[in-house]
Amino acid sequence: MSAYGLLPLSLTGSISGALFGYFFLLSINSFFKYVRHVNGIGEGDFDLILFIGSFTGIIGCWISITIGSILGSFYGLSYILLSKKNTTELSLENIKIPFGPFLAFGALSFVLAQKHIFYYFITN
Repeated sequence: MSAYGLLPLSLTGSISGALFGYFFLLSINSFFKYVRHVNGIGEGDFDLILFIGSFTGIIGCWISITIGSILGSFYGLSYILLSKKNTTELSLENIKIPFGPFLAFGALSFVLAQKHIFYYFITN
């Protein structure tokens, strides 16, 4: 898309955003797998952040990961604290929270507020 001028992003910005997001999540997952011997991030999340990075660049990818991580953390903590139905099933090893919806919300937030974010950084 950026090769045809349909995105406000250069081709190199699109490729670098995609690679940054993919390898950032891959490095976090590799570290988690080294420590815990299981995958911590689903493979679909790698594809999603690759797509998000290709459309938003490195800055949009970083903001999407940040917003997604914060919202996912709040959701996970509230889920653990509010669902005390069965304590045997509610161990931290059994809880799996999808990260994709939070990444998508972070990307959507960045796209909708992109002009305001850049205006704030340029004027200050």
